[in-house]
Amino acid sequence: MSQREGEGAGRANGAAREGRFERFAAWILPIHPATGLVALFGLSLRAPEVLRGLKSQRRDLVVFGVLALIGIVSVANAYDVQRGIINFFVPFAFIWLYALGRWAIKQPTQFLVSMLYGTALLALVMVLARVFQWEFAIGDFTVLGRFSRPGQRGNVLGIPSNGLAVVLEAGVIGGLGLLLYERTWKRRLLAMAIGLLSMAGIAITLSRGAMVGIIAGTITLGFLMTPKVIVPFAGCAALLVAFFDRVRERFLSIIDLSKHTARIEIWESTLNLIRDHFWFGVGPGNFGRVYPSYAVTERVAGFGSAHNNYLFFTAQWGVLGGLTLYGWHFWVMMRSLLRGMGPHQKIMFAILVSFLTHTLFDDLMTAYAGFLLGCLENAAYERAEEAG
Repeated sequence: MSQREGEGAGRANGAAREGRFERFAAWILPIHPATGLVALFGLSLRAPEVLRGLKSQRRDLVVFGVLALIGIVSVANAYDVQRGIINFFVPFAFIWLYALGRWAIKQPTQFLVSMLYGTALLALVMVLARVFQWEFAIGDFTVLGRFSRPGQRGNVLGIPSNGLAVVLEAGVIGGLGLLLYERTWKRRLLAMAIGLLSMAGIAITLSRGAMVGIIAGTITLGFLMTPKVIVPFAGCAALLVAFFDRVRERFLSIIDLSKHTARIEIWESTLNLIRDHFWFGVGPGNFGRVYPSYAVTERVAGFGSAHNNYLFFTAQWGVLGGLTLYGWHFWVMMRSLLRGMGPHQKIMFAILVSFLTHTLFDDLMTAYAGFLLGCLENAAYERAEEAG
């Protein structure tokens, strides 16, 4: 074998190892935040390439710099400066996830599909736990819990219902999207299994935020791919509502404002807090310290979150910080839309819409949101466009 052939074989073996790790990382990503750290640290080993990519994005770097300056002012004026310093890095961790998705992941389509397989596995465990009423803990740590009695909404590895639902909604939208795209019956059946298992998991969690999120994500798929996607989703949703009383009650309660008075009071309290700390907020990580004094009723005074990602972040970083971070997030999605997207990018986009809709009603974070946002602009898709 010549030296050139040897170098080519070495590169091929290296690419194969990278691909295997990406698939493994994507598989375990939905299971638990701790397994998400495996993907984070493993892909961060490719930091030199990621940093080169970041350096080429001057406009984004300006935005990140502005966000950092806003954060520094917010920390300096925080009620608890030490807590502010620690939590200052949270939005930049999300930005790093985006950067890994854009420049560290080499096979973004395979990453998406493997992530959806992992999501289906989580959903399958939840369905089996509900059917067989599994309950298991190691000491005080819940492995599987809140599955044995009707009305309980599940807990897997210490993650409660809303945390599970924000992962499972990606499986519903992803399964629907793959069902539209795949051309072989085997792959269509796999896509159908992903979507159905994930929807069953959502039904177990009874998460209204996830229900609204998957409706928004499905409508987005309809616009980006084909309106036909509404038919299988509506059919499955109708069956769940028709045959499961608890699911029907939760779904119908979405439009019953009397069921949301506590959440509305939390939002009102948070808006009052933002009004008095308009530009730079109360400081990163300081929401729980300041919020109780703004609670409009005693029953919502004990909440440590705003039940809305956008209000929660803005209360801590101020309107300037909120507009900077979420304005950048919106622009990344819009420039991807304007540039044109392939089918798997459209699925990622719809999953992100589902997540962003859900977080209007709960303050949640999941690693896949950052990874998929970066994958929308992944260099592999750019190279494919150039080759086409």
